Amino acid sequence: MTGRFGEFTIIKPLSPYLGRGSREVRSHHVIYKSGDLAITAWLYLPPENYDGAPKGGHPLDLPAPKGGAIVAGHGGIWGVPSHYDNVLRRLAASGWTVAAPSYRGENGSDGKIEFALGEVDDTIACWKALTSLDKIDPSRTWLLGSSHGAMVNLHLLARDDFPKEIPGAVSVSGVYDLTTWFIWMEETRHFLLEDPFFKRLLESGAEALEQRSVIYKADKIGKPIFLLHGQKDSMVPEEQTWNLANELETAGNFAYKLRIDTGAEHEYIWAPDRPGTDTTWSEILNFIESGGHIDEVEQE
Repeated sequence: MTGRFGEFTIIKPLSPYLGRGSREVRSHHVIYKSGDLAITAWLYLPPENYDGAPKGGHPLDLPAPKGGAIVAGHGGIWGVPSHYDNVLRRLAASGWTVAAPSYRGENGSDGKIEFALGEVDDTIACWKALTSLDKIDPSRTWLLGSSHGAMVNLHLLARDDFPKEIPGAVSVSGVYDLTTWFIWMEETRHFLLEDPFFKRLLESGAEALEQRSVIYKADKIGKPIFLLHGQKDSMVPEEQTWNLANELETAGNFAYKLRIDTGAEHEYIWAPDRPGTDTTWSEILNFIESGGHIDEVEQE
């Protein structure tokens, strides 16, 4: 242990990153508490001398709002993928403070993988730890998640006890109805069905799948959300996002924005230099910086 940042305890400082304009991003492997569990995360801090000056042409390189922060929820059940690092560092180089938790049971975190259950508590605890840092504005501390992380974020916003200062969420490539997802995987003979965890989850029965399906809580999601999906997603079909949007409207919940990206694969936002992803990131950051302004459905 080498120190603390608020409620985060540093396990290991990572290599500095020089953003555009030679601004140094500080990143650390950290732990924080989620109930009785110690959860690992990656914490990215903006340059100490950050002055908000515009940099570059990609949306990721434009200045963050004052006090802006993001909890980045990852896909899968195997910890934060290494290829997220490029985007998270670029966000920090532009002034965002970012925390990316490895949920319970992953990458050295205590506990066992639950898949969109206890991971919600881990995200709430991470948000609280992040907003304990100096100069962080809770009303500008957003949830951003893809795949499993997208599910977790929306379950969080459907709970009665979530911190009401959370302004909203951006959810990419999410699984929102596990019953139909498993049917699709069986029809397509998807390789994920060979994973021991998903085998056990399927065998645990309909109630376990429904419990993890936020589509049944569409009427309870209490903040603006931005739903995104790639049209060529081979892990989670885009129908998952369309069906959630339909349920939101059926429930009278119109506080959502929807974007389907033609030609995009699963979790495509983490490949920011893919053609067209700059436009997607522009939409994401505009949504966040507008406080969750909602306009009409978009397709690219």
